[in-house]
Amino acid sequence: MKKSLKIENVSISYQKDYFALYNINYEFFLNHNYMIVGESESGKSTFARFICGLEKKYTGNVYLDDNNVDFENSFFKNEIVFLPSIQVFFENKTALDNLKYAYSIRNVDNSLDFSGVLEKFNLLDMSNEKLKNLSKYEKVLLSLARAYLRKFTFLVVDEAFTGLSSNELKTIINKIKLLDYKTLIITSKNEYDIFKREFKITDIINIKAGFISF
Repeated sequence: MKKSLKIENVSISYQKDYFALYNINYEFFLNHNYMIVGESESGKSTFARFICGLEKKYTGNVYLDDNNVDFENSFFKNEIVFLPSIQVFFENKTALDNLKYAYSIRNVDNSLDFSGVLEKFNLLDMSNEKLKNLSKYEKVLLSLARAYLRKFTFLVVDEAFTGLSSNELKTIINKIKLLDYKTLIITSKNEYDIFKREFKITDIINIKAGFISF
């Protein structure tokens, strides 16, 4: 039974004498929702990427419960879904092809009702549209559709909603609620009341110059 993700004495440095993160100690508990708040270049996106195993050069330790985490382990990768600020797709493939590929690499049954999933995420009319022609809002919806049939523990969102209209944001929030996850970790430049209210944020983590500020 997984209960927490513990980060212990973690530092990340891209160049000598400059730390993107320094001596980070924090424990994320399941069934809690977190907001990482900070200005641009504060380290909040680095923190989000580190949680997802995307920052390889670091010092310190990470534990899932009492077990040391190997970020290369496929088990841990399957525990996390990451929504970055820029969504990553095959831009010359259609929305439907991108969705099918996401499931195929995880050995999910390819006979699933992919059109039904696209319809659930308001993308049915875009099924045969190439990704390069979709808006940011539509790409975020497709990212959520990719995660829809997975069971995972941590949903990590790194400023993926910047630039969306208030109506688009409300729709995205409602679609996130369809996903089967335990713990949400979301980065934000400000403490958005809508996130705190809709996601029932339990803890706010302030990052300044690579440090957690209490």
